[in-house]
Formats: sequence, C-alpha cells, structure tokens
Amino acid sequence: MLKAVTLALLTQQNLTISQLANQIGTTLSTISEKVKALETENLIKKIKADDPRQTLVQVTSQGKKYINSFTKKLPTTGIDQAVNLTRKESDLFLALLNKIKI
Repeated sequence: MLKAVTLALLTQQNLTISQLANQIGTTLSTISEKVKALETENLIKKIKADDPRQTLVQVTSQGKKYINSFTKKLPTTGIDQAVNLTRKESDLFLALLNKIKI
C-alpha cells in the first residue's frame, strides 16, 4: 500500500523524503525505510535538487511500469485519474488509499 501511494505521488512530481512523509502522513523514519526498499527494487532513485543541501526522489522507468500495472487492476476511477484532480482531491484520494491498505 505505501509502495503504491509513494510511487503515485512521485509520478506527479519529484519530492524530498520529508515532503513525501508530509504528503502521505507518515513519519520520516517510515518513509526513509520505504525509500530504501524502493531504491533496492530499482523503482525510484535519488537525484540532486537545485539546492545542493536537498535530495529529491524520482520514479524510475521500472517504477512507472509498476504503477501502470497497478492502475490496470483498479476500476476506471483509479489512481491514473488522480493526476487530473485538484491538490486537495489528490491528497484525499491518497489518504483513502492509505486507509483501505492498497
């Protein structure tokens, strides 16, 4: 579930680990562990931000393939349409996914 939500957020934009934690509503330690696991699976990678003190997390092509295969399993009102939602709607959608443990 956290894997899909993390990848879904990162398909919208590159984020720092703390931004990911804030948007998902989890702790830094939890999201840091998930980022390490997703890096190991080659689904995401870390890249340098414009500010050299920050590191962004970016979805790899393999990560995009994973999220595309995941969205095919959802009904037509699934995560692939989240990109067209407002920021508030997208946050609510991700919170609901988190709650139902997808």
